[in-house]
Amino acid sequence: MRLKITFEQLRQRQIIPIDYQYYISSFIYRVIELSDSDYSKWLHDSGYIHNYNQFKFFTFSFLNVREREILPNSMMKIISPKIELTLSFISDKSIQHLLAGIFQSKRMEICYPAGKALFNIRNIEMIPDPVFSKCMRFRTISPIVLSKSGKYKEKESKIYLNPADEGYFEYFKKNLEEKYITFSLYNKEGIKKDTLESFNLLNTQKSKLISIAEGKESHTYIKGYLYDFEVTGNPDMIRIGYETGFGKYSSLGFGCVKVI
Repeated sequence: MRLKITFEQLRQRQIIPIDYQYYISSFIYRVIELSDSDYSKWLHDSGYIHNYNQFKFFTFSFLNVREREILPNSMMKIISPKIELTLSFISDKSIQHLLAGIFQSKRMEICYPAGKALFNIRNIEMIPDPVFSKCMRFRTISPIVLSKSGKYKEKESKIYLNPADEGYFEYFKKNLEEKYITFSLYNKEGIKKDTLESFNLLNTQKSKLISIAEGKESHTYIKGYLYDFEVTGNPDMIRIGYETGFGKYSSLGFGCVKVI
C-alpha cells in the first residue's frame, strides 16, 4: 500500500540536510510510536527476521521539492511552500499505526544536529496499486543499494554494486527472494518456486552517495544507483519489491520505485 503525503512548511524557506533520509526514517518510527510504542520498537529493533535476514518492509521516495536552493555544507533551502513524500508499506498494521500517529501529530519534524525544520501535514492520498504481472518496468524514485563483502586497501569492506556490473542480477534476485520468503512465512502463505528470470537495465545509471546519521556514532555513507529497469519473473515477488523496496536499506529510504 502506498501513500503520498503533502507537507506545508510551518516557516518559510527552511533549511534541511541534502541527505535527509535518516531523519525521514526517524520521523516514520516516531509517528508509529504515537499509535503503538511497542510495535514501533519491535519494527525498529528487529522487524521481520528469517535466517539472519532482517527486514522492516517499508520504504520511501526522495522528497519532491519543486523549488530549492543548494547551500554550502551539504544543506538545502526549501523554497516551495509545499513538498511531497511517497511512503510504501506491505503491512496493513504498519499503515494503520502510521495513519493513527499522523492524525495525532499532524506535523513532521526533521531534527538534525544543526537545527530543526517543521512541516504541517496538509494531505494524505492513497495511491492505487498497479496490476502486477510477470514482466514490469520501473523507475527508481530513491536509489537501489546492493553490496557484497570484499577488500579495500587490504581491509575487509563493503563493495557497492553497480547495476551494469556482471553478476548484479544474482544479488538483486537473492535479496528479493529473501524478502519474499520472509514475508510469506510470517503471513503463513505458500511459497511459490517461481523466482525472477531476468533483469534489464534500460538507461544510464546514476550513482548517489548518501550520508546516514551524521553526527552520531553510527554515521556512515551508503552508495546506491538511480536507473530504469525491466524485471521478469514471479509477480508476487515483484510486488514485494515494489511495496517494500528493491535492494538493501529500504527503511532508510532506498529502493523505492514507480511503474513506467
